[in-house]
Amino acid sequence: AKVPRQNLYPRWLNIEMGVDTEDQKLHGPAEKLPVIPLNPREKHTQPIVDFNLEENLLQYVRPSRWVSINVGDFPLLRFNWVVSLLASAILWIFIIIVLTAKDNAQGLNVALLEFNNKWQSWITQNFTWFYIFTQDAWCVFVVYIAFSKYGKIKLGKDDEKPAFSDFSWFVMLFCSGIAVGFYFFGVREPLSYYRASYSNVLYKPGFMNDDQRAQQALFITLYHWGIHAWACYIIVAMVLGFVAFRWDRPLTLRQAFFPLVGHVVDGFLGDIIDSVAMACTTFGVCTSLGFGVMTIVNGLRRMDCEGGINCISNVPKNDGSHNAKVWQVSTIWIITLIATISVVTGIRRGIKALSLIAFGLGNLLLVMLLFTD
Repeated sequence: AKVPRQNLYPRWLNIEMGVDTEDQKLHGPAEKLPVIPLNPREKHTQPIVDFNLEENLLQYVRPSRWVSINVGDFPLLRFNWVVSLLASAILWIFIIIVLTAKDNAQGLNVALLEFNNKWQSWITQNFTWFYIFTQDAWCVFVVYIAFSKYGKIKLGKDDEKPAFSDFSWFVMLFCSGIAVGFYFFGVREPLSYYRASYSNVLYKPGFMNDDQRAQQALFITLYHWGIHAWACYIIVAMVLGFVAFRWDRPLTLRQAFFPLVGHVVDGFLGDIIDSVAMACTTFGVCTSLGFGVMTIVNGLRRMDCEGGINCISNVPKNDGSHNAKVWQVSTIWIITLIATISVVTGIRRGIKALSLIAFGLGNLLLVMLLFTD
């Protein structure tokens, strides 16, 4: 008996396409097949698509939205102006609101204070349950994928080999993801929870003595930086890796929704997804960059003071003064320049090399802290 087609997928996914042999055996011939608009088996065997070639990329971008600027024979700029405009608008709205807000008597920005004291607290109090639930759900899903039959699916063509070793992949992922947070919060976060006393919003009845508060501090820290944190990265990596490297789609976040809505992601909906992703990524990178800069400047001051922090030094304290801001902004420019050179030179020569150097220096610092006096 043949399986009824109309009951397999939602009606809005009806898309005309060819049917492979296995599907014909199961369903019989038909002009419409309600599935993702491509033939996965064909994609798995055909050559890899090189998206460094503009003609391949333009198959997935509306021509009216693509900007291509050359200087002679050198390709200077390539971008989707709609995505860039929407992302820039989101960022600049936030920047303008903060810059136009007044400072209070203590010199603190009123807009940032309202966000920290009001909106962030409101979100934390009302949606912590949702945050914990989704993180747990993603962890369970990732573990299921890893140990099920789907865990054997290669995120690439059937005959492809990994571009880098496991160690290189780990180093690049670590340095691009949580390395700065590890160094900034590694000791500070558990001690902050432990020492915050009963005024801390994380304090709950049942954790009354000192030992229980220490255990709770470690539990929360491991929750933030352990498997639950990596599950978020893994979910995105699996979806994008599968769609991009097995189905030959461009490596943009909109393509993660391709299995759900098909070619709709090539239109304005995809532009919105990519622009929001760019803005949110920028906010996250700026946060990590700010933490890293504060750590570097404070470290330079301690080195200049030869171990003491209350001394006369050319490196200022992080006290919000003009001199401190000059040091911080200068450090940001230097880090941004190094990061830009790393990105422009590509993954193999730039990001990989910089990640290996940073990972090596970081581990050297840990060994020195452990074995030197």
